[in-house]
Amino acid sequence: MKKHIFSWLVLGFCTALSAQNIAFEYLGLKDGISQVSVTSLLQDEKGRIWIGTRDGLNVYDGNRVKTFRPVHNDSMSLLGYNIRVLKKDGKYIWAATYNGISRLNIQTLAFKQFPFDGVLSLLPYKGKLLLGTGRGLFELNADNKAIVLRNDLFDKNCAVRYLAADKTGMLFICSDEGLYRYNADNKVTAKITEVKTNTVYTDSQKRIWVGTDGEGVMLLNRKYALIRHFKHEDNDSTPVYNIIR
Repeated sequence: MKKHIFSWLVLGFCTALSAQNIAFEYLGLKDGISQVSVTSLLQDEKGRIWIGTRDGLNVYDGNRVKTFRPVHNDSMSLLGYNIRVLKKDGKYIWAATYNGISRLNIQTLAFKQFPFDGVLSLLPYKGKLLLGTGRGLFELNADNKAIVLRNDLFDKNCAVRYLAADKTGMLFICSDEGLYRYNADNKVTAKITEVKTNTVYTDSQKRIWVGTDGEGVMLLNRKYALIRHFKHEDNDSTPVYNIIR
C-alpha cells in the first residue's frame, strides 16, 4: 500500500528544531481560524501570516485572526471558499480556489476576481502570472483579464501540480508527465525526470529536491543528474514516504 504525506524532510526539520529553544503557538477554531484544514501559508512584509483554508482566507497579525470569504454579488471579495494555493507578488497576494483566481491588495484589502476553473498551482513569473491547471500551463494578464494557453513553454495536456523558479529565473514545472525546466534565456523546455511530480525545491547548494507521487524523493545535482533516491520499501524502516505533497 502506498504511504502518504510526510517525508524525511519534515522529520529532519523537526529533529533540527528539537536542539533549539523554539516555542510554537497553536491557532485553532477558538482563535478565529475559519477551518482547520490549512492548505497554504505565507508571510507578508508586515509580519502577518496569511492562511489558506477550505473555508476562506485568514490573516493573523499576532493578536487576532481576520477571515475573508466570498460575498454574494461583490466582485471585490474572495472568489470561492476553498483555497488551493497562495502566492505573494509585491503588494498583492494571489489565491487560487476551485472558482478561479483572486488578487488581494494587502494595503487596501480589496480583491480582484479572475474566474477560471481547474487551477492547481500559481507562480508570478516575468511580470505575468503562470497558472498550472489540470489541462496544461496557462498565463494570466491581470490588466485585461486575458488567460492564454502557454504551450510554447509546456506543450503537454496534463496536470501541472506545482510551479517554481530559482534565483537565475529557471522555471520548474511539476506535472503528471514528469519534471520539466524552462530556460527563459534560450526559450528551451527540457524534461528532467519521467515520474509524476508534485513539488520541487532548489537548496543553497543548487541541488534540486524532487517530491514525486509514488517514487519518494529524488535529489539531483545542478546538472540534473541523480545523486540519491529516497524511497520507502515495505521491508525497511526508512521514514520516507513515497507520495510527497
